[in-house]
Amino acid sequence: MTSATKPGPAGQQRNLVPSAAAPAQRTAEPAIPLADRFRALGEIVATYSLDQLDSKPPFERALMLAEGIGKLREAITADVLKMVLSVKDTRLGFRTDRPPGSKEEQDKKPYAVETIRDVFIEATLRGAYPVGNEFNVIASGCYLTKEYYERKVCTFPGLTNLRLEIGVPSGKDGGALVPMKATWVLDGRAMSLTCQVHKNGDGTEVDERIPVRVNQGQSVDAIIGKATRKLLFRIYYDLRGVAAEGSQDDDVIEGTVVAPEPITKPEIANLEEKGRILKMTAEDWAGLLQSRGATEIGELTREAAEVLIVDLQQCIENMPPARELGQEG
Repeated sequence: MTSATKPGPAGQQRNLVPSAAAPAQRTAEPAIPLADRFRALGEIVATYSLDQLDSKPPFERALMLAEGIGKLREAITADVLKMVLSVKDTRLGFRTDRPPGSKEEQDKKPYAVETIRDVFIEATLRGAYPVGNEFNVIASGCYLTKEYYERKVCTFPGLTNLRLEIGVPSGKDGGALVPMKATWVLDGRAMSLTCQVHKNGDGTEVDERIPVRVNQGQSVDAIIGKATRKLLFRIYYDLRGVAAEGSQDDDVIEGTVVAPEPITKPEIANLEEKGRILKMTAEDWAGLLQSRGATEIGELTREAAEVLIVDLQQCIENMPPARELGQEG
């Protein structure tokens, strides 16, 4: 059957029968501007940062922290993560213990992007910036640096006039002891922290100098830098009035890493026992959460414990051969 036509302008023919409608084209969702995504990330961090959660009860704090980590994992998209990776192992960004071209990178695989993302999330929730070398990625974990603690202390509300007095390091047992003293004013009150050799009222000598590990070929400036980080670490948690959550360990990126001391068999048994206790505790928490209807969180609790136990076993396997107590390493 042919359709009727009607002459159009200039002898053209027009089809009077409407043609089948063209299929609607699917339009792409408009991309969210980066500025808006950065703002959303900032709002998540402001809500779920550890500083913000300090005042919460322990259980509520744990659940809110888990929720914040989940939201950040969703918000850190591939293009945002690409920007984070662009400042990895740079002077202006953050460092890892597997920089490109290093022996460490050759001996081990480069860190997966998921590892970098999760360390970035932890550092961010602790208040660290991804620039200015405020955190490092060491042994797949988050290490907060001297630069981080220096900024957190110097910008603490009400704190002014921070002064550090640094003495001459003294070598001892493969490390060094650094005498230090810090003074500051907090809300108009003069305060101080002294880490030096002094005598008690009964005349006994007490050595409170800051101990640091000295790596092969390490300079005096590097030793003082490690001691300064430990001093700022103590000041920061004293100011916050909470239990320390970070690590006082020395920055292992600087210099040559010293081989760890061999672990003893009783220490291995102790670690394995802690792993069993951790697993039982996680099972109890998971059962309680599931009985209250929080099935998903209960499963996450159990899975997190299993991951920690696997990590613990791998750490034990990677340690030097076990030795008996009193045996020379």
